Amino acid sequence: MPAHTEPIGTRAPGPVFSEQDVKATLDSCRLTYLYEPDWGRLHDRVSRILSGGLLVAWFQGTAGFGAKAITGRAVLTDPSNRWARENVNRFFRQVPLETSLPLVAAVEDQPWCDHQIRFAVQSVAVGAEWRNQVTGAVDRQDCVDVQGISESDAPRLHELIRGHRARTGVPALIAVPLGAPSEPACTPRDAIRTTFSSAIDVLVIERFVLAKDHWLLGIPAR
Repeated sequence: MPAHTEPIGTRAPGPVFSEQDVKATLDSCRLTYLYEPDWGRLHDRVSRILSGGLLVAWFQGTAGFGAKAITGRAVLTDPSNRWARENVNRFFRQVPLETSLPLVAAVEDQPWCDHQIRFAVQSVAVGAEWRNQVTGAVDRQDCVDVQGISESDAPRLHELIRGHRARTGVPALIAVPLGAPSEPACTPRDAIRTTFSSAIDVLVIERFVLAKDHWLLGIPAR
């Protein structure tokens, strides 16, 4: 598949794939998908899917590295769902249930914290007024691990998070890497393979949406 790599010195160096590249891969795999040309409607559609407690593979833009990696290649779910920890840790990651589930939040919108957290994951205490909204990520000490992102860091994920809060009141999303540590999902074909061989329910790859249960493609956007 044709791809190019962002030069060293960009915020998220790594392979980039055009929508033509993505469509060619999806068609070659004979997969059914929905294409949503409007980013606002796409984010609203994904927010509604997340509200159902489902796991969403998020494959967007460049493949970053280190703390930045989560913004373009992640598995997302709504932390307000009581089954989020079991769905992510037990069924997707296959790790002990108590393993930390990091949140990703807009850097300017972190209501549980008196300072801005950006990039580096930090553990913060969650007040009682916010615990229901992030119950799936709260540990036994009533703390959560949080990474903050700005619009300039990851505009698509940032908009999704802000839109999801506006619609649901939930100020962050659980985000774990898409793929295993030894097998990161760097290409569209990697993302497809990971999705259909794991507990992920929906794959959002650029403006294409794929779902194991096709009825999910019919969930309306605003």
